[in-house]
Amino acid sequence: MALHEAGAQNVALPRCGECGRACRYVGSSTGGRWGCSPCFDKPAVCAGCHEERRVVSRDRHGEPRCANCPDTEGDPLQELTELVTSLDPALNDDVVLAALGRATVRPTGQRRLAWAVVARLALLTSAGYEAPTPAVLRSSTNSSRPGRPRSSDRPAHAARE
Repeated sequence: MALHEAGAQNVALPRCGECGRACRYVGSSTGGRWGCSPCFDKPAVCAGCHEERRVVSRDRHGEPRCANCPDTEGDPLQELTELVTSLDPALNDDVVLAALGRATVRPTGQRRLAWAVVARLALLTSAGYEAPTPAVLRSSTNSSRPGRPRSSDRPAHAARE
């Protein structure tokens, strides 16, 4: 795909394993079965309109949402920043959001992480191993062991020890 985008002319685009059409993007839904979005997107009953539609997101309860029914039950990022800054007044919203961005880049992952922590604050410390998303572990790695620098922050010779 990158060769094709770079201007290569005699390179075929990948083909969907289900319908056979050439696609700019194919993904694997079940490890090894490659296909295009229309072939692998499974419609579900939307939690908002209760109609069977293409799922574009999930709400804080994991229920599917269509493009017409976004989850409007509060802003999870705002809820997270309010919670964390109330626990540690030395932190501000920018610090919390920066840590969230380092734990997971995609907005969907950030919402999932925020929902999980707001629902169960202990995920940031002692219960991180029970997290419903691996991003919780990435965000709490240093908070559960204060004073210990990350390996990327230590000098190269100390990281090998």
